[in-house]
Amino acid sequence: MIYPEFLREGSKIGITAPSCGIPEEKRPLFELSLSNIKNAGFDLSLTDNVYKCGKIASTPGDVRANELLSLTRDDSVKLVWAASGGDMLVEMLEHIDYEEIKKHPKWYMGYSDITGLIFPITLNCDMATIYGPNAGGLDMTSLHPSLKVAINTIKGNIPVQKAYPLHERHRVKGSDGYSLDTPTEWDSTCGDFSASGRLIGGCIDCLQFFVGTRYGNVTRFITKYAQDGVIWYFDNFALTAEAMYYALWNMKNAGWFENTKAVMISRVLFPGTAFELSYKEAAVNALGDIPVVLETDTGHVKPQFTLINGSYATLDVSGKSGSLTQKLI
Repeated sequence: MIYPEFLREGSKIGITAPSCGIPEEKRPLFELSLSNIKNAGFDLSLTDNVYKCGKIASTPGDVRANELLSLTRDDSVKLVWAASGGDMLVEMLEHIDYEEIKKHPKWYMGYSDITGLIFPITLNCDMATIYGPNAGGLDMTSLHPSLKVAINTIKGNIPVQKAYPLHERHRVKGSDGYSLDTPTEWDSTCGDFSASGRLIGGCIDCLQFFVGTRYGNVTRFITKYAQDGVIWYFDNFALTAEAMYYALWNMKNAGWFENTKAVMISRVLFPGTAFELSYKEAAVNALGDIPVVLETDTGHVKPQFTLINGSYATLDVSGKSGSLTQKLI
């Protein structure tokens, strides 16, 4: 596994919009986030598409890929950070040059639709990537501890992350920071357990479309790291329980869960069911006896862990809580 060079004081971060750009009405909060990143000791370089908003995505797919490539080839840039999530990142995939990415190893970071960028990079380039807040996600006066973890991680200070006591189930419009209103309770399918393996995953709403494509060559990854085993994490944005079941069933029958030691499934931002199926039942029905823990801090319902695709991780689940340790070996 290739682990790119971590950032130091004064390191340059390139920010681009592989998915949606930042609309005018969100610009003040975005610039607050940029200010927090600068205050953490970094220089910033923004591509032209960051403040552009097309019908759905920032710019056409080939334009987004070219702007990404400009940051890839710039060896002064140590981290390529997605400005925002959104939709339609897949439009740029056929234009991405993975050979160039391998020639210029650096960190790529983002979440949600940015799964479509970082997941294939880890699979195709055997290079670690980071599933963590987008560059516009540090938009608060005082950073929540989870966001400080993200900053520390890109500096190479990778802490053990423990389930946060509270999470934001109901967003308060206009609040400065997260509206932490609900106790966090992880939900295991098999009681307390500990498991270790190579960490891989992303937003399951996006990952389900990679099954059977050249961008989702999971077999290569799980074969290379067969001795380590695999820990999957899934960020469920809006799949119903039934839709999640079908996504997991499809992945399982494509061989994605061979050598899997455990699966983490996040809190769902927009939960739903058509037949009163619970998410826990969906996971058990699809994955059988693979240990699964649901309601984890790995998704859109904040706070979220910062997750390194390709790291060697240990997941410890105890009661209604747990922790994740990531090592770069």
